[in-house]
Amino acid sequence: MLQNYSRNSKDKIDRSVVNGLLARVYLNTGDWAKASASAKIARNGYALMAPEKYKEGFNDISNGEWIWGHGQTQEQSGESYAFHFLDVSSSGSYYYSFMADPYFKDLFDTNDIRYSLFSWDGNPGREGLLRYSKFKFKANLIADIVYMRAAEMYLIEAEAEARNGNVTNAVTALNQLKSARNANQYSGSLAQNDVIKEVLIERRKNCSVKDFRYQTSSERRELW
Repeated sequence: MLQNYSRNSKDKIDRSVVNGLLARVYLNTGDWAKASASAKIARNGYALMAPEKYKEGFNDISNGEWIWGHGQTQEQSGESYAFHFLDVSSSGSYYYSFMADPYFKDLFDTNDIRYSLFSWDGNPGREGLLRYSKFKFKANLIADIVYMRAAEMYLIEAEAEARNGNVTNAVTALNQLKSARNANQYSGSLAQNDVIKEVLIERRKNCSVKDFRYQTSSERRELW
């Protein structure tokens, strides 16, 4: 039904979004081959963002990596309120709630673009807290909401391939994502459990705060 449908906004559901949802379901139900296949279809046409784009705040639905999201306007911006909890670096943000664990920072290579998002907070009353400025308001204090990204689909593909015994395919998908983040390529053990572990660590790094990390990990009882 959606084969020839062309949407005019990423707020709407199309074939890519449906396949992304299927990929999530198949991964959580252990249908590895279908999870990988659906993830590949979902991410087709959505290139991973350039490293420097990662610093822009995850606030714009026009980002080429976003498959599905909820655009906000000045007149309709209620969902943007979530950024008051997520944004720990903009002066207009209220709560500064989501600070990072230093052990989480240690998961990143120093050359990884995401490593540069960490900074120690020296403001009065918040000394010693570690900011992770992944999410930022736009200048007008609104922000679009991301529901699905191509990066998640690479991770689903990598995990599904690894769990299905195709570790070489898994590492290929994993390293495509790592390369886009300027992170070191995985060149370690090709034992199945080791590759799965590496993919899950990358999922934690990539999907921190949002992007369904808790859903996928908790349903497979693999909380970190």
